[in-house]
Amino acid sequence: MKFTRRDSTFERSSHERTPSPNVPLASGTLALDRWAQGVRFGGGELDLGALGGAQRIGVNLVELAPGRQSCPRHWHVKEEEHFYVLSGRCVLRSGDDRHDMGPGDYVCFPANTGIAHAFENPFAEPCRLLAIGNRDPDEIAVYPDSGKMKLRALDRIVPLPPQGLDYWTGEATEVELGDAAGDDPRARAARAAERIDREDEAREKQVDEDLAAMKKRLGLE
Repeated sequence: MKFTRRDSTFERSSHERTPSPNVPLASGTLALDRWAQGVRFGGGELDLGALGGAQRIGVNLVELAPGRQSCPRHWHVKEEEHFYVLSGRCVLRSGDDRHDMGPGDYVCFPANTGIAHAFENPFAEPCRLLAIGNRDPDEIAVYPDSGKMKLRALDRIVPLPPQGLDYWTGEATEVELGDAAGDDPRARAARAAERIDREDEAREKQVDEDLAAMKKRLGLE
């Protein structure tokens, strides 16, 4: 199961280098890792931060191939992202808007703004960007187009719930302390399994409804 776009890498090179902190890196001499997923997503990436021994900040040289999108549209709860176009042209999708970007253009996405973003390259030449941001082990990334979210601390990608739950949902509030049925681990486990099944069914139903609505808006039905 894939957890990041890097799990779709088909040509890897940077992992073969040992991190070299405190000395310059000639990034122009290093090959990029190449990745692709289907016909829409793909490009190249060089994790400069990792090669330099960075612990808290991510610095990536990103190459967006012609006719490709950089990643699924998303926004971060805890991480801040910065992008600077080095060469070529691209189109930034930010919320419901689109912005043409070229060499020297810069954009920042502060954490927890709820503005989903991604880059597209509808042009004939590759576009190179410098991507910089903090790394948070407890990061949550939200993907509104596909109705999912990534929980880094739990190493899971899960459906985005259509609505929040009450604090007491699923708790045995009407079972008195010491009640045999309430304290039986097997009974508690069975109730928990039933609750999880119901919640999974509700989430799957909501995802199906959201996808159907999106297809309808895009004229795919």
